[in-house]
Amino acid sequence: MTSFTDFVAQRSDRRASLRWALFAALTVAAAAPSLAASGKGELPDFTELVEKVGPSVVSVRTLERGKPLGGVHGADPNMEEFLKRFGIPMPGGRNNPRGGDGDDEPQQRGVGSGFILTADGFVMTNAHVVEGADEVLVTLTDKREFKARIVGADKRTDVAVVKIEAAGLPTIRAGDVSKL
Repeated sequence: MTSFTDFVAQRSDRRASLRWALFAALTVAAAAPSLAASGKGELPDFTELVEKVGPSVVSVRTLERGKPLGGVHGADPNMEEFLKRFGIPMPGGRNNPRGGDGDDEPQQRGVGSGFILTADGFVMTNAHVVEGADEVLVTLTDKREFKARIVGADKRTDVAVVKIEAAGLPTIRAGDVSKL
């Protein structure tokens, strides 16, 4: 059975995927008039675009430390007994077969992508990816990895900005809103 938080996370992931699909469709649609004029009917070649902005695209991972589920020791004792009986580890790392309670060990929570906005390390990503994260890690295309701090997030637009300590980073050029 899927928990409510898993359902919401999956729904958020679907919404993010739909937004990216819509963006890709609009990009192709914008190129369609030039395709029709050329008479070729082929999709545009995105290799130049990828070469140009690819280095400014990053991977964003978040880690979250295990948190108690409530009550004196966490979950309902009957549920704990049920999970123990079938050898199922408790959520949050309790009843961990490897020993310890696992509450201090960070667990991967979210994965997403982002864009480097400024050469000094401001990165835009999705708010749902960094929400509730204890640690945010940003990996560049050259495989360098940085810890990031969350600067701000807006749930309504699902946009967040994080900051990594680096300089001379490749950036993406943002469009001019007044030309839309």
